[in-house]
Amino acid sequence: MCLIASFFLMPIAIDTGNLTSALVLSSFMGSLVAFLYYNRYPSRVFPGDVGTFGMGATIALLSIEMKVEFIAFLLLLPHFTDFFMKSTSLFKGRERHGHVILKGKYLVPPKHLSILHVPLRIAQMTERSLVLLMYSVEVEMGILALFTYYFLLS
Repeated sequence: MCLIASFFLMPIAIDTGNLTSALVLSSFMGSLVAFLYYNRYPSRVFPGDVGTFGMGATIALLSIEMKVEFIAFLLLLPHFTDFFMKSTSLFKGRERHGHVILKGKYLVPPKHLSILHVPLRIAQMTERSLVLLMYSVEVEMGILALFTYYFLLS
């Protein structure tokens, strides 16, 4: 999802004339593409907290450098939502073994709250359909961020 957020942040970096930020952002996106290659199903590499915090910090740092903090907020809104949902259970109940598979096809939501578990409570989903749904949410936030930057903030 950070790759998608970075993709939508790139035109803003170019538009603001922050070529150094655009260069760092393109390098960051390249590393995320390589990471995604190994992180797709079935995953062989997992980012963990250190990886996800680093990805978010990179986007936040570049956004502060470009002076588009509100745009970063919009791009990272799904991540903030997930954080606050997890904080309601004080980060307890985190399962270390992933999701339980029902009938070898559908994911079963765990008891704790997370942005990934809300769609699972509404409908039966495979891992692929859940990932595609989360990607589409991030793309929608990216479109909203670009619309906000070019039409409301400019």
